[in-house]
Amino acid sequence: LYDVLSEMGQLTLDDLNELIVNGNEFDIVPSHLRNFRLEKPLYSEARGVESLKLALDRLTVDYDYVIIDSPPNLGPLADGALLAAENVLFPSHANTIAKDSLEILFDEIDTL
Repeated sequence: LYDVLSEMGQLTLDDLNELIVNGNEFDIVPSHLRNFRLEKPLYSEARGVESLKLALDRLTVDYDYVIIDSPPNLGPLADGALLAAENVLFPSHANTIAKDSLEILFDEIDTL
């Protein structure tokens, strides 16, 4: 995922396909600990948070579903996942803190 987002303007469709790890039932594009280094560049680049959506738009022809496991915080990586997603699943506990978090998430989605 780091490779996709950090080199978005230079990657060809073949490059993107090489990053996909093919499995029996599903394929994945693995994440990496380096992803935290993308926060500042994604905010400072024009359309930086749209990088994931742009990459997925090039690949989704081959897939019925794409599941994005975004970080548990709000920031450019999570914003990129929210922009790329057609639907959002928010796993949480059923308590007041989760309710408040969900309201913040909805506000963020509205902002995007």
